[in-house]
Parts: sequence; C-alpha cells; structure tokens
Amino acid sequence: MKQYPEAVWKKLEEIELAMEEGNNLLFELDKLIPQEPIKTGVDIYKGFFIDTFACPKCGRAIGDDMIIFPHCPACGKAIKK
Repeated sequence: MKQYPEAVWKKLEEIELAMEEGNNLLFELDKLIPQEPIKTGVDIYKGFFIDTFACPKCGRAIGDDMIIFPHCPACGKAIKK
C-alpha cells in the first residue's frame, strides 16, 4: 500500500467531516484549487497606496499588497499569490 504524506490524510479527514455536515465533495475540492484574489480597492498606509483584496468565493477581505492569506479565513478557499 502506498504511503501518503500526513497532509493528504488530514485533508481527506476534513473532506469526510464536511461531507457528514452536509457539504458535497465538489464544494470541498473546489476550495483546494487556488484562485486569484479580487482587487477591492486602494488604501493609504504611511503615505503609500496599497491595493486591498477579497476572496473570489465569498468576498471577505483577505489582505493587501503586503500580506495576503494563503487561504480565506471565512470559507477556506485557496488563494494564489
């Protein structure tokens, strides 16, 4: 039997738990595919203009030019940097 990394087993457990809670498999697999964040506006920080970004799936703010989360804290969608 092939050995998989611990991260694979952890993600499979998360998917199984989500399916028990009523989410479908396609919804869970879609969260693993990274997408570009949506540019939502511009802020000024210490005299510099910085872009702000939102999750492409749920629209929650996920960062700016300096920091972008690798996953959305609200829905778990993977984010491309």
